[in-house]
Amino acid sequence: MDPNLIEYGLHSYDHKSYKQLSLKEIEQDLKKCRQYLQERKIAYQDCLAYPYGAFPKRHPVKRRQFLNTLSGNGIILAFRIGNRLNALPLRRSLVIQRLDIRGDEPFELFKRKLQKGKKLMPF
Repeated sequence: MDPNLIEYGLHSYDHKSYKQLSLKEIEQDLKKCRQYLQERKIAYQDCLAYPYGAFPKRHPVKRRQFLNTLSGNGIILAFRIGNRLNALPLRRSLVIQRLDIRGDEPFELFKRKLQKGKKLMPF
């Protein structure tokens, strides 16, 4: 793999929803994910795409503990499914919106998602 062409980030090891895991389980999952990549000599960035785009966002205390756990484990950027475009400069680097891109959708819809995020009109 050419690191000039492909860049890896973390997505989890067991692909369980971080919304349902304890902080300890999340730490273990991140550790396993990193270990897997390191054992295979795969370079990666300290960023994370949340499995299922989920994290504890509705409960302020749990959300703060979760985000502190990520930053305490060296995660500098994290991506959730929000289907919105992000305004720059980023306000929250651990809650970056990402677009839900599906391989079974028409290319025109893909282009509109990139241009408008969630505000896209029905196809």
